[in-house]
Amino acid sequence: MDVNLSGEYAAIVGGGDVSPRLTDHLKRASLVVAADSGAEFLLAQGIKVDVLVGDFDSCDPVALKGVTGAGCRVIELPVRKDVTDTEAALEFVLAEGYRTALMAGSMGGKRVDHEIANFFLVERFARRGLDVVLISPRSVLCHVSGPGYMGIGERALTGQRGDWVSLFPVTEKVRGVTIEGLEYPLHDAVLERGATLGVSNRMTGSDARVAVSEGFLMVAVTKE
Repeated sequence: MDVNLSGEYAAIVGGGDVSPRLTDHLKRASLVVAADSGAEFLLAQGIKVDVLVGDFDSCDPVALKGVTGAGCRVIELPVRKDVTDTEAALEFVLAEGYRTALMAGSMGGKRVDHEIANFFLVERFARRGLDVVLISPRSVLCHVSGPGYMGIGERALTGQRGDWVSLFPVTEKVRGVTIEGLEYPLHDAVLERGATLGVSNRMTGSDARVAVSEGFLMVAVTKE
């Protein structure tokens, strides 16, 4: 399981599950944004924080002081607000002109509500030209989409034989679904939202491909 990112990208780190094995991806980012308690992990790993976004209701005061003392930009939000800290961080990244955002600490953790919200943010920001890729210690979540989004109609997946690959239609129907390099291939198929046809496939080697012609499809790759 790996993250295939090309060109410059921003990294956003939240308070969910994150692991030191992800630090290489974060260090390669052109911009590192801590969403509230995500600052704790970045400080512990010695990764420089460029921007800190949040209402700071969950961030350890020591970590907060350590990050702000290093001279990062701080965008403090009110506790009572209409967006999550993560969505605010994505808005900032988009406004800065980035077209790809890697989000760590966005899955797992203690708040399943935030995790679900982050899944929907992938589709929301794809409509506006930002490719959001979620990464956890064991999984990568990305999207493939047809017209009306970013034009990412195809993704190359990199992993190992036996890694799990699952497909989740977000729009009512996703058409032209073609998958290669998996135990159960599809060609020009139609997947319906809520159906589990695309769940629990497996890679047959180190490379796979997912493509669609219409709709929005979430793709989850989980390490065996």
